This record gives sequence, C-alpha cells and structure tokens, in this order.
Amino acid sequence: MKIRFLGTSFGAPAVGRHQQSILLETESGNAYLVDAGAPVLDILVNAGYDLTKLKAVFITHLHGDHMNGLHDIINLAAYYNIRCDIWLSEQRGIDAFTAYTEMQTPGGNGGRTPFRLIEEGDFYDDGILRVKSVPTDHMTKPCYGFLLEADGGSVYITGDLHPSLRDFPAFLYTEPVDMLVTECAHFQPEELYAQIRKCQIGTLAVVHVMPPEKYAGLQALAGEVPSAVILPADGDILAIGKA
Repeated sequence: MKIRFLGTSFGAPAVGRHQQSILLETESGNAYLVDAGAPVLDILVNAGYDLTKLKAVFITHLHGDHMNGLHDIINLAAYYNIRCDIWLSEQRGIDAFTAYTEMQTPGGNGGRTPFRLIEEGDFYDDGILRVKSVPTDHMTKPCYGFLLEADGGSVYITGDLHPSLRDFPAFLYTEPVDMLVTECAHFQPEELYAQIRKCQIGTLAVVHVMPPEKYAGLQALAGEVPSAVILPADGDILAIGKA
C-alpha cells in the first residue's frame, strides 16, 4: 500500500501546500481518498493519474478544508469515468451533496458517486481495503478517524482532533500500526509527542500544521519519540506493508 500526500496544509491553502487530501493506492491498483480538500481533482489530473482507479472517498468531517474538492469529483465523474462511493459523516452532508448533484445535473450524475453514511466501527470492506472508523471530538457533530488496512499494512489517519487531545485514539496504546497520519494545528508538538511515546507506531507523519512555526518544534523534538517522524510535503509518497 502506498500513501500519496496530495494536500498537507491546515484549514487554508498555503504556499506549496493544498488543503488536506491523502490517496491510498493498493497492490491491486485500486485507489482511495481520505479527505478531499481543494483542488484534489486538479492535482490528480495534472499528475496524469488514472481516475478510474478511484473506488471510494472517506471524509473525516464536514469542514470545508477536508471536502471542498468533492464538488469537482461529483461534477466531472462522467467526464473522467469516475465511479466511487463517497462516505460522509452526517446525513445532512449526504442530503446537501445529493441536492447539489441534482442542481448541477437534473437526475444526478448517473449514480456514479453514491453517497453513504459512515457508521462507528467496521464500515467498509471491498475485499481489498478494510476501514474502521473511530469517533473524534473535533466537532460536536459526528467526525471520525480511520484505520485502513490493505496489502498486509495498516495506517491510521486521525483527521482533526480536540485541542486537549482527549480523543487521541486509545487503541494505539496497545495495537501497533505501520503508520499514523495526524495533525498539529490544535495543540503543541510536545503535547502530540507525549501521546506518541505511549504507542507502537512505525512511522509518524504529521500534516495540517498550524502555524508553520510548529514545523521547527516537531523536527527538534522528533528524537524524543520511538517512531520515525516525517513531515510530508504535497506530492510525497510513502510505502507501507507489501507495496
């Protein structure tokens, strides 16, 4: 499994960084998006990516910087021959995007991007990728982190967390994962690393960093945690498991 960081910025685009979107690519050739910050479709098209590989999009929560790119995927699904399920954390999100799709094209887009509601726990398994959702307290409304397993590897993507880190996924204290992708916009690097020291994580990837000055702190303190620490830039690709 390969993890391709398409967008690594915080709530707004920054110079050289787009809004958050992460692409998982499996040995089978399937691809899956976790979050779809803008301009995710433009990024993939300009990279010459085969969009027919995209099978599902998982949105951690309904903040714009994590889903602003969905509109283009929905609107241009027929043009790029995209057929993928779009998983959202709230029914009102499904209702809104359904209405938006109808507004763009009466009758919808031919069912190319069916909207589905995320439930807590194991909610997706297509025989290649398994996904489990874990609730977070980033918002009062439902929002999730995702454990994704394929090709003998595992990655947990937290999405945005509560400033107190009270919603840091407790299962990571006892269950190892190959990679953890998390943020550092709502707390300090030392607070994040205090949690990481309790975990068995092969590689820690920190995205969604705000303000940018925190990058220096994350780098300076990286030696204090047992995991390998990376600070991905847009376009970086990492392999875990067999891929």
